[in-house]
Parts: sequence; structure tokens; C-alpha cells
Amino acid sequence: MMGKGNKKKKKLEKMRSAARQQVGKLYIIAACLALLVCGGGHPKRDKVKKQGKRSDSY
Repeated sequence: MMGKGNKKKKKLEKMRSAARQQVGKLYIIAACLALLVCGGGHPKRDKVKKQGKRSDSY
């Protein structure tokens, strides 16, 4: 038989899990927005373009 304390712990665990998931989703959204705002360039790829080399050359 489950006591009241055990039920509260289960409920608290579920709420913590949901909160962690929401924080993770917000982190992903913030990262996507940062890429959109900042242009999302790849540093190594941009460096190759600035030097005038083709990225697909061997």
C-alpha cells in the first residue's frame, strides 16, 4: 500500500521531469533563434570562403 509521502514523491518526480523537458525545449528554441539572428555561419567553412578556396576542392 502506497503512503501519502510516496504519492507526493512520484508526483514531484513527474513535475521535475516535465520541467526539465521544457527547459530543454527552450534551450533548443534559443539556439535556433541565435542561429537565425547571427547568420549561423560555420567558422571553418567561412574561413575557406574568405581565402578564395573552393570548399569542394581536393
